[in-house]
Amino acid sequence: MRLFPIIASFLFFNSVFSQEEYINIDKTYDRVPDELLQKVKDNGFESSGIYFINGYLNVNKNDQSTFMDTSGNILNQLYDFKTDMSSAKIFFTGQPVTGINDIGKKEEQRYINIKAFNAMGEPVQTEIGATGDYYFSSNMASVYDHYLSTDTDYFTVHYDKPDASKSGGYSLQEGLINGKGAIVLKAKYKSVRQIANDYFLLKTEDGASEIMNVMDRVTLPVKIGRILLFNEVPNVQQVNTFVSFNDKIIATGGDTDKWGVYDMANKKWSIPATYEELKPFNTFRQLGEHMKHILFTDTFFVKKEGKWGAVDSNNTTVIPFKYSKMDYNGASFIVYDENGHMNLFDIATQTELFDHFYDQINFDNDHPELAVLVSNGSVGIYDYANKSFIVDPSEGYKTYNSVNRNQNHLLKRKDAEGKDDMALFSIKYKKVIASGFRDYYVLHETKFGKIRHVDGTNSIIDMEGKTIIPPGKYMGKAGYQKGILFFYDSYGKRKKPVHCYKPSGEKIDTALCQETLSPEKKKKKKKK
Repeated sequence: MRLFPIIASFLFFNSVFSQEEYINIDKTYDRVPDELLQKVKDNGFESSGIYFINGYLNVNKNDQSTFMDTSGNILNQLYDFKTDMSSAKIFFTGQPVTGINDIGKKEEQRYINIKAFNAMGEPVQTEIGATGDYYFSSNMASVYDHYLSTDTDYFTVHYDKPDASKSGGYSLQEGLINGKGAIVLKAKYKSVRQIANDYFLLKTEDGASEIMNVMDRVTLPVKIGRILLFNEVPNVQQVNTFVSFNDKIIATGGDTDKWGVYDMANKKWSIPATYEELKPFNTFRQLGEHMKHILFTDTFFVKKEGKWGAVDSNNTTVIPFKYSKMDYNGASFIVYDENGHMNLFDIATQTELFDHFYDQINFDNDHPELAVLVSNGSVGIYDYANKSFIVDPSEGYKTYNSVNRNQNHLLKRKDAEGKDDMALFSIKYKKVIASGFRDYYVLHETKFGKIRHVDGTNSIIDMEGKTIIPPGKYMGKAGYQKGILFFYDSYGKRKKPVHCYKPSGEKIDTALCQETLSPEKKKKKKKK
């Protein structure tokens, strides 16, 4: 239950807005079970950085590769070059062509004469196999890109378009084949990149771009400038490049350079491209038995005329445009004024929760309904659920720190004499369980604490604030052993436990306590 600043936090759940639309993020390839990894090693293949694609592992040995299926069966053929296995259980190979790179070193520049094989290693007749001009190019960032979709998958292929103005006398063009080896897009584009499923961003040599549904061969009637990338969203790991959800993308208009949300399936802007900035936000949420990282798709932070607000998926304003910055902590939206001071905004009531902005708002990751607020050097504790202060900043506590393994907050201020005046706030019980004392000592990490009172006496309390050992001027330090709470009779080497109590508060006989905790050692008999 550690407190963190709310600044730059997107990490918790309990949404406050009415819509509840989201997608799972942090998607990665299927991990390999340990027993299969061991089989990979036992057969002399490299075991790091491998994962399943369409039910098959790419396994490598001595610069050659082959496949292993989910049952551990290995294709008995090594290839100098091959692609991933496609969804149609077909893979492609090519004959390497070697050239000299810029530093005079030989390297494979391309793979020509593309051929297709099934998962058994048997030749398969395909359209790409009958096309002699296309190849896989190692001059690209990767020799080929493999894009997964709902109904099929795609591989990029390349072609040399004669062009005397280019180095080498040709211009490298890119196209697509599907998992069955059929040519989906002729290789005539400068680049072909998947947005989501069957939607691709195509760029031509003149710098123009278009979005096409390559399954239907339909070009969308929109000019797109830039599409938001997943690496621009905090805390996200994604296989895909572009942020997309329900066939929608966050993008700028080609003519305006302003941001909006474009619905590719319905071929229209669901949020018009009129905003200076538009950001999605993400959090963690319990879904079934697992905690999942999700990206909300029904509410967006947007900036207009230099001010931040929020709109829903229909472009209806849900937070007014009046803030210098916005965040979300899983329980409330955090809004900032021009001075960087913070408040919480409740969409349900369309109001700011506090009558003024605070210097800092901290939250508890195990109890996101609680927050510690700091204003003009004073600390308060706020309960989101009941929308009320449990400890009001007007009480004058200046600092706090978490104790007893973050079960409690120790609040501190000065009294009229300038001496420490402390209180202990229980996070679990959401109340102050002790107050008006000088010092606090953690006697047990999660069960007990020792209090030093204003009059110089000491007592021991439990985590409900119940007094176990009453206040007294005890001569030694406190202890907790073998289920017994006690004070020693001195600080010397021969100190003995006295003032002994059970955790229930029942007093224990001193002699019995000492016998339990400090039994006398039996004297050794001298040898004759």
